[in-house]
Amino acid sequence: MNWAVVTPSYNLDFERCKLLCRSMDAFLTGPWHHYIVVDPVDMILFAPLGGPRRSIINKANILPRGMYYIGKVPFMRLGRLWWSWRHGPVFGWQMQQFVKILMAASVKEEAIVICDSDIFFVRPFDISKLGRGNQVRFGVIESPQGMDHPLVRNSVKLMALPLDQPLKVVLDDQIMTWHRPTVLAMQDHLSSLHGKPWHEAIGSKLMFSEFQMYALFVEYIQKNNPHIYRDNTHYCKTLWTKELANEVDLADFCSDLEPEHVAVCIQSLIGIKQEVIEKQFETALARNIPHDRKVTKGRKAKTPPNS
Repeated sequence: MNWAVVTPSYNLDFERCKLLCRSMDAFLTGPWHHYIVVDPVDMILFAPLGGPRRSIINKANILPRGMYYIGKVPFMRLGRLWWSWRHGPVFGWQMQQFVKILMAASVKEEAIVICDSDIFFVRPFDISKLGRGNQVRFGVIESPQGMDHPLVRNSVKLMALPLDQPLKVVLDDQIMTWHRPTVLAMQDHLSSLHGKPWHEAIGSKLMFSEFQMYALFVEYIQKNNPHIYRDNTHYCKTLWTKELANEVDLADFCSDLEPEHVAVCIQSLIGIKQEVIEKQFETALARNIPHDRKVTKGRKAKTPPNS
């Protein structure tokens, strides 16, 4: 099975995205192609990251008709604003979720891995391990917060599921896997359920989760999807908060890994300098890189052959 790795990004995350690309080229094997989706104003900045296994996608080319880029909202991170004549403003954090769902109709690969820019691989990993035959990994857990969190609550509402009972929600792992035709089926279900295109249905919500909606769709609407298999393995170790970052040694955090951890996510908003993060990648590279593969330091990395 071929895999599309999808990364929405933007200018402030360019250095992080570049590190993700280097780490993929160093450690990720198997049949994958990387799609980085950016705003029109960022195409020139990200263009050097493109290559035989990596495409830079202009967001404007995949968005629905009637959705237009307006510009930057002052004093807001991820504050770039798009406008839809159907449902009004779409902010940066909403657009990231739109893009992930939209890419299902824009790639040819049957399976999708979502990797944000603040992830980097630290061990060799065959992407095929995220699938079994023609099945794609799927993980859910019992919601620890019930229906109280607005991301969960709004996602449940959008799927027209009951709010008076705890539901299973998406596995908390930063390496997310989707079966592409199932995402397309979810789009059709949302359109049918709300009597309008799916992106208009979710566009009216300021807070929602694309991952929660996919998990709810598979678990409670499809119920017996033959194209997924259950796997609650965490492949990515994540440092989420400033408070936790102040309590841990980053070198220990990035090296003290469980056997299944193949990547690390240092959340981009917690204030750790990029050069400190890159140092941890260089350490992982020196410790794990196979002898027959060499990755250059800097902007461009040698591309591994297709598997």
